[in-house]
Amino acid sequence: AERADTYTPSEALAPGSSTAVPSCVPQFGKEHTIERVDIGGMLSYPRDVKFHPLTGNMWVANNNTDGIVVAFDPLENKVTPQFHADRAHYHYMDQISSLSFSVTGSFATCQES
Repeated sequence: AERADTYTPSEALAPGSSTAVPSCVPQFGKEHTIERVDIGGMLSYPRDVKFHPLTGNMWVANNNTDGIVVAFDPLENKVTPQFHADRAHYHYMDQISSLSFSVTGSFATCQES
């Protein structure tokens, strides 16, 4: 049975319609499931969420702490969150608004500063 806090985009309604959308945009794959993940109150104005392309770990850009919260094994319900900040957070991670990964797993951030 599917959990009540699970959302599958293919179940979404088409705009102005009572008919379910048959599938996601092909670039996104056939189906995606988004679940709530408890990362222990480590967030302070989260701005972006990305999944690491090699490990599947969830990375959350944390605007007010100038860092990133990484949730290990987010889909296994064994989440182990860790906070990460650069030693020059005032430059590289100041007020993070978004982050992105390369196919090799390296990442970059964009800031509001």
